[in-house]
Amino acid sequence: MNKTLKLWFLGGLAILAGRGWAVDQYVITGPSVVMVADSDVSISLEPREKGEPDATPHRVKFVGLPAGLTITPDNPADGSPVQGPTRFFLSFNATVTPGPFVLKVRKSDNARVLGQKAVNLERSVARFSLTPLARPFVGVVGQPFELQIIARDATGAVVTSFKGDVDLKAVSGDLDGGSVTGDKFEKGIATVTVRFLGGDPTAQFNRLSARARTIYSGQQEPATGQLDLAVRTAEPAP
Repeated sequence: MNKTLKLWFLGGLAILAGRGWAVDQYVITGPSVVMVADSDVSISLEPREKGEPDATPHRVKFVGLPAGLTITPDNPADGSPVQGPTRFFLSFNATVTPGPFVLKVRKSDNARVLGQKAVNLERSVARFSLTPLARPFVGVVGQPFELQIIARDATGAVVTSFKGDVDLKAVSGDLDGGSVTGDKFEKGIATVTVRFLGGDPTAQFNRLSARARTIYSGQQEPATGQLDLAVRTAEPAP
């Protein structure tokens, strides 16, 4: 092998060997605010080299996790395999302390290659505030109206990360629009259109109740809320 070919060959080997160490940072994408007791919160981990995506297969470890947080898939001993953007799932139980924390990941065989993301943990939803948007409000059976639902924690603060499903019911009669899906909530607040159907024609009030479909870790029962509304039957057509 002549000198030029030998140098080219050795240089190629060095490049190939170096690819295993090419990743120099990680970018974590996912929600910045999460509710305590949420499960299967999706995040994406993207390895990068000099700011560009890198699909070199290797392993990573999540470090410094707060008590009560689990990550799947996870292999604390050997590290979890990644190759390009890789999805992980976070689950929190009731022992997690609310407040900010930093989610950190490192390359298994090189602690200097890091990635991190600031996350704020909110308390779990404990109750709902129900408010008709029209003021003053007098409901009429059969006529739709807009209702605001606010998810709140035990202190009364809005749970901005709440994305759960909620069921609405009327004490008297049926309710159209009583199934509220989690995607209706934006920053913990949902605005929905509902309509009373039937009920006691002699009653002047009806009670509207809200109930979360999920009982979160640490709760004995789901979050609820209720509101008494002035309601009258529709006047007969002349």
